[in-house]
Amino acid sequence: MPNIDLTNVAEVSGSGSFNLEPGGYVMVVTDFNAPAGKEYVQLMLDVADGDKKGFYAKSQRPISLFLNWSESMRGRCKHMLHQFADSNPGFDSNAAFLRDQWQQFVGKSIGCIVRMEMHTYQGKDYENSEVADVTTPAAIRSGDFVVPPARDRREKQQAAGAVPNPPAAAAPATEKMPWD
Repeated sequence: MPNIDLTNVAEVSGSGSFNLEPGGYVMVVTDFNAPAGKEYVQLMLDVADGDKKGFYAKSQRPISLFLNWSESMRGRCKHMLHQFADSNPGFDSNAAFLRDQWQQFVGKSIGCIVRMEMHTYQGKDYENSEVADVTTPAAIRSGDFVVPPARDRREKQQAAGAVPNPPAAAAPATEKMPWD
């Protein structure tokens, strides 16, 4: 019989969880998806070192980083390209980006700050790990990062049978108004 203390272990139903705990991880790009006509590329990642190395190797849904260059996301796109360049000496991430050479990102390292994201899909609530920000692997290894709070995008549903509170009644006037 294994000598394991499961007291502080969270239960997971089904075949297991592919969610990383919130924190900083050195990741490596394992693959990409560049849909034609879209203003983004999806970079699939896996943990590159530490006790979670290869965490997503057997997952059908690895954690992803979306490099989005739509008008409203260009500042974030520039930040990500800068972090890829700083994380991989000799790699010109901007040149690869401008030439749509996404294969050049495969095998490159990046520091990822992971948080939990909660959402509702078809009426059921789920939790997923998501990359909240990127930095260099050196920053991750030195602990020079802050994990943001979880992002909650769940649909707010009223409890079954609950009746909404009626609007508050106006407070009675205590003074006479000029038109009284």
